[in-house]
Amino acid sequence: MAKMVSGLQGQLGIMVQSTKQVSEDANSLANALKGNNSFHGKWGEHSLERMLEIAGMTKGVDHELQKRFNDGEDKPDCVINLPDGKHIVIDVKTSFVAYEKYYNPQNETDKKIHLKEHFASIKNHIDKLIKKNYVSLPGTNQPDYVVMFVPLDGAVSLAIEYEQDIIGYALRNNIVIATPLTLLSMLKTIQYIWRQENQKKNVIEIAELAGYIHDKYAELFQSLQSVDKKISEAQVKTQDAIKKLSTADKKGESIIKRLQKMKSLGVPTKKEIPEDLLKTVE
Repeated sequence: MAKMVSGLQGQLGIMVQSTKQVSEDANSLANALKGNNSFHGKWGEHSLERMLEIAGMTKGVDHELQKRFNDGEDKPDCVINLPDGKHIVIDVKTSFVAYEKYYNPQNETDKKIHLKEHFASIKNHIDKLIKKNYVSLPGTNQPDYVVMFVPLDGAVSLAIEYEQDIIGYALRNNIVIATPLTLLSMLKTIQYIWRQENQKKNVIEIAELAGYIHDKYAELFQSLQSVDKKISEAQVKTQDAIKKLSTADKKGESIIKRLQKMKSLGVPTKKEIPEDLLKTVE
């Protein structure tokens, strides 16, 4: 019961935090729509960073922001790192002046004009991205498309309302238009791919470690066998040496027997020949 209560409290905490973030984003969006294009750009970059953060991606590891290519001539907003050295380029496009005016028109005629202007703004972003040709960016190994992130779902929906083929037009030019929802799904998928890749690397590393330990134990067993063989050989040689000391061609002429005789003749000694060795004397 205590665990259930604790879990519920944790979920409530997450909901409260998420609600707070949504409120903050709503305020930021309201300010962005009223701002100029420069402010739009900064807000768009901030939105992209939030998406990366929510997806659990680490800056400098999973992705790099504002990375320069071609001596600084090319600087996409984000480069996502994939396994096997591959990349996905993400470029943020934000221009919501006409979008905001569309929802606050003076009259119906103005509303139609603003809709056309908004579509033209989105298409203009696509055309600019086509000219940048990020799919052939030196220093990257990427799929045959670039992601154009529009941090406002409604902006894309409104452009589609004016011209349904806008998505197809982008795709035909190797550009995928992503909204916060679709981009987050994409980033989550990439995170899953990285987890699988890391698990694969861990399995390989464990296998290599197990192989290393196996080989070291095999070497140890070989060394122990060699030592055991040497000990056996030494024992044989020791017994052979003892035999040579305690035996002779004629009875009573073995080295040990003669040593005993020397002692009996009065040679001073301090040590005794082991009793079990004397028993072997001939």
